Amino acid sequence: QAEWYLPLVPFVHPVKHMTITASIYMVLIITLDRQRAVLYPFTKTPSFAVSSIFLGFLSITVNLSKFLELETLLENGQRILVVTPLAENKTYMKWCNYWDQLILHGAIPFIGIALANLRICCEMVKSESTRNDLLEGGSPQKAKLRRSESTVTQTFSTRTQWSRMSGRMSSIITNSRHNSSINSLDI
Repeated sequence: QAEWYLPLVPFVHPVKHMTITASIYMVLIITLDRQRAVLYPFTKTPSFAVSSIFLGFLSITVNLSKFLELETLLENGQRILVVTPLAENKTYMKWCNYWDQLILHGAIPFIGIALANLRICCEMVKSESTRNDLLEGGSPQKAKLRRSESTVTQTFSTRTQWSRMSGRMSSIITNSRHNSSINSLDI
């Protein structure tokens, strides 16, 4: 067993947890920024520095106690890795397993990411419905009024969209054929 890395383990262990926390919350920050960009495109975004400082502060403070979980001792001329009494404390371990891993690194980021993406999807459905109404020749006010009157017809099925599109295309083709036959008679 290599002994050169044993003195590093008490420092690498908390740094590993800090990077895990930072990466999880970085995904949450990016998702929230994407939500802000879609829902409120003209509002100011927090700067990279503010996000980085928040991320660093959160990662360090949440995992500060990890520095006290392991230590290396010199025994009979050999370095050994020892688990500290803090890491063996049942209350501390429950806190680490429930609060830290389950809630802080699991539930909070998952719920935040899921809710932000759900809001983005709802906004996209609403804007696609408005776009379809405008393509049919309506005004934005009429589109908004129709949407508020009937939420059942807010989205169109793919089959309905294709049938409308094919109807439009066939009328365009018919008109272009009619116009080309008239032009050929003029020559």
